[in-house]
Amino acid sequence: MTPDVPLGMQLAIVSGGLIGLGLALLVIRILPAEPDLADALGRLTPTRPGSGTATTAAATGGKEQLGLWAIRVLPPAMWTRTPTKELVLLRIPLARF
Repeated sequence: MTPDVPLGMQLAIVSGGLIGLGLALLVIRILPAEPDLADALGRLTPTRPGSGTATTAAATGGKEQLGLWAIRVLPPAMWTRTPTKELVLLRIPLARF
């Protein structure tokens, strides 16, 4: 007895299906995930006045300590526009920036 579908055709169908599945998984992996809106808005909303300014307890690295010193000593006019909202969203302390 001969099969209804030849072996070459079966292999072509299975390999096409696997390639299609692989491409679909690749597209799903590449597309950006939807961010949690409540979490993003919570990071943008200041919790207390002065949030985003220097915090001495969080400054442990040398760059952060230098940043804290610069914030305290140097005049604000010397700095360029500081992207405070973006820094809060990325959870980067102002002293590290």
